[in-house]
Amino acid sequence: MDILFATSNNGKFKEFKKIFFNFKLSSLKDFNISDAEGFGLSTLESLACETPIIVTMTGGLQEQVTDGDKFFGIGIDPASKAVIGSQDVPYIYEDRITKEAFLLALESMFNKSKAERDALGSAGRQHVLKNYGMAQYA
Repeated sequence: MDILFATSNNGKFKEFKKIFFNFKLSSLKDFNISDAEGFGLSTLESLACETPIIVTMTGGLQEQVTDGDKFFGIGIDPASKAVIGSQDVPYIYEDRITKEAFLLALESMFNKSKAERDALGSAGRQHVLKNYGMAQYA
């Protein structure tokens, strides 16, 4: 599938037509592009089901998408980082990505072969079982 981008005269993305809708329906992955995610239960559940993930490299999501050596999906590096806080919560990171980085991650995952996505999913499940399984806490 070709990625169909309509651009304005200045080259910025004006719209990306049907890619987001089609990609979401394809069930090839789960994505969580939160800017301040503490853990990300849905992405952990996706990995447990052998579904590759696309995430912002923030909070606990960065521990889920990689073990430091290999990735189980695509981690998007933030374009901007901030630390905020309050009386109740001393600090939390707000790490934001760009629309362009997100679209490139979608395109990258979509262009992977089924075998490549299956390998990411299988490795992700093993990562979950090793690091978050009941045996770790019993």
